[in-house]
Amino acid sequence: MKWAYPSIFSTFFRFEDESPCTLSENRGVSMAQTISHLRMNAQIDQILDGYRLIRFLGRGGFGEVWLCRSEAMGDYRALKIIPSTSASHLQKEYDALLHYRKAASSLRSPNLLLVEHVNLTDVGLFYVMPLADGSGADDPADLAWVPTTLGRKIHEKKESASWFASEEIIAIMAPVLGALQTLSDAGLIHRDVKPDNILFFDGKPCLGDISLLGRDAEMITHRGTPGYTTPSWYIGGQPDMYGAAATLYHLLTGNLPDKMGRSSFLWPPQGEKSLTTKERAEWIRLHKVIRRACEEKTAERFLDFSAMAKNLAPSPPEVKKLPRILLAICSLIGIAAATVVAVFREKQSDRSSGHSKATDQANTQLPELTEEQKNDYRILVGLSEAYLKEKNYSNALATIESLLSTYPQARTQPQYSITRAAALIGLDRREEAIKELKSDVHLSPNIAAASIRQGLWLSLQEWQEAENDLSRILRKFGPNTILLYHRAESRILQDKMGAAREDQKRALAIKPNDPQQIDLVTQLWKPLEAKYPAYAHYCKSTATDPWIIQNWDAITQEITAIDPQISPDAQRGRVGMAKMMKDHFQQGNYHSALLVFERITESLPFLSERPLLSLFRAVLYQRLNQSEKLKAELARHCHQEAKFEQLDIRVPLLDILGQAAEAEKLCTKVIASIDLAKPLSNEISIRPWHLRALARAAQSNFAGIEEDRITALGIAEKSSEPKSLRADIATTWLSIESSYPGYAEYRKNLPEK
Repeated sequence: MKWAYPSIFSTFFRFEDESPCTLSENRGVSMAQTISHLRMNAQIDQILDGYRLIRFLGRGGFGEVWLCRSEAMGDYRALKIIPSTSASHLQKEYDALLHYRKAASSLRSPNLLLVEHVNLTDVGLFYVMPLADGSGADDPADLAWVPTTLGRKIHEKKESASWFASEEIIAIMAPVLGALQTLSDAGLIHRDVKPDNILFFDGKPCLGDISLLGRDAEMITHRGTPGYTTPSWYIGGQPDMYGAAATLYHLLTGNLPDKMGRSSFLWPPQGEKSLTTKERAEWIRLHKVIRRACEEKTAERFLDFSAMAKNLAPSPPEVKKLPRILLAICSLIGIAAATVVAVFREKQSDRSSGHSKATDQANTQLPELTEEQKNDYRILVGLSEAYLKEKNYSNALATIESLLSTYPQARTQPQYSITRAAALIGLDRREEAIKELKSDVHLSPNIAAASIRQGLWLSLQEWQEAENDLSRILRKFGPNTILLYHRAESRILQDKMGAAREDQKRALAIKPNDPQQIDLVTQLWKPLEAKYPAYAHYCKSTATDPWIIQNWDAITQEITAIDPQISPDAQRGRVGMAKMMKDHFQQGNYHSALLVFERITESLPFLSERPLLSLFRAVLYQRLNQSEKLKAELARHCHQEAKFEQLDIRVPLLDILGQAAEAEKLCTKVIASIDLAKPLSNEISIRPWHLRALARAAQSNFAGIEEDRITALGIAEKSSEPKSLRADIATTWLSIESSYPGYAEYRKNLPEK
């Protein structure tokens, strides 16, 4: 469906589960009649809250946009009117707008459309926005004037001789992704990201049309524009990411999203030949961004819009990066040359000394070289080395290709293939370089060659290829510490933090009890944390993940507690969601785990008020570094509940969240509710005092730890098995001493009784 004025000023149609309703006073009347009814209420020169309507701009299924003028300021604005289809629908739109205004103003994103005024009247809901850039006439009151949207820019570009440059595309999309990150941080979903909803203000892109805005991620298949709306299989991720990818595809190729992923529609309307070699490489790179954003597996998509924007950023000039690895390449060339010549000398020596027939048969695979040929071989190697150092890539390529064609045995040396790839990169022949680096000659455990090849892959920003390259070597030849380290770095660059950590574990497992191996792995992986702060944050925050996984049954039980009022299918659905959330958490995909958690609590809101589940959501916020949401979650009233049940889980979780003081308060409340005059059950025993001692230990409250120990001993004396319980207390508090040396020192200084 197309409108005369595409954009925020017109395309407001949506797709709901139910067919459109009419206004309450016109039940049974068609939507067209309803819209007509609205037009009779909104007239030229009509004033709504100080804004005079100038002319009608466009219409969609649920609203109209008018050009208006501020009576106070005298400047133009855009005013959108949404007629009421039902009281609940209107209230929902109103609440979403107010939430949006608060988020947009508090986070101050320059790329989110500012809503200046909102009101709810008999006419319906209306709101006022700044007026976008326009074309066709100087005065917006002129009927020829139309707003500037990305959709209009794409349409106009199709008629020109050239398409958008990759830098222009990135400059348009990066701010849009920033705006979507702002919405996501505020807990909002746009639901209609598309070119017609990206406007320009003073030439800068801005995300508009927030009429579909809301917080119900479950509705991802029910609203938006066909082609850009999120398909049903995308559930579990960020719904707006699919629309952003579809918009990038439209901007990149001029094609509608239904052609995404088809090789015949990768290029702009002017064709592949209209692109330079460098631009062609950028097109391929940007298509990889689209594919990852649309990946069917949630865990393989971008963590958030910031990560997507980071991957969208243009590659630095390759030639600037290349010289940093040229010396290493040249060194390898020299080593390879010496190796080949040494093989020939060894061959002659073997024959003269009468070595075994097996050795002779192996050597006969290499043709004889005369002294003149050996010198020629050395000269070609030396020239290619010199040309690379001088950055004379044309001559370096010509020389190395001459070597490979004249002496076929050189093709078995990975170093010469690396040299050819480096020269191709220097000449901006990207695809040929990639093909060379993927050749079978590189299926070798040569660590030096693999390290340099890794540098070439990273200079191309082909992080996935770098990972694939190392993976195939590791699969064939088994684990190697250096190669695992290089693969970990390529995975970090793709935001695969959990996979990078797994490589570290595999490296440690090579010699699990060898102190030298442990030291080597530490020395290799520690700089990765310094180099990549996101990885350092991941490592720090996930140290306690294994404990959470070990105690996952408690979380599952909270979600899947038998409810006689729900069907068996619904119960199985809860179990499946709990397992999905566990899988995401275990893989380090915290954003996906959070999305699944929110789907659960949206359908079962009462679960949000269960202390244990609230603490788990707080852990997810901690992992995602969302401090404000973490603080708000911990302020929930449910955390004031003081029950012995789940104390074993709640206290450690509070400690993981850095809330040792709150953990101590919780234990103190539980202890206060226990009647010490009565014998304690085996279930309770001394557990609350032990947990409080641990919380106090985290705060270095050694006197409090000792107080809990003495109280526990007093309880033991009144128990039916005092000797057994005293032994338990001794073991328990000894473990605290070993974990907290300060407490052990405190006990030594206590006066003897």
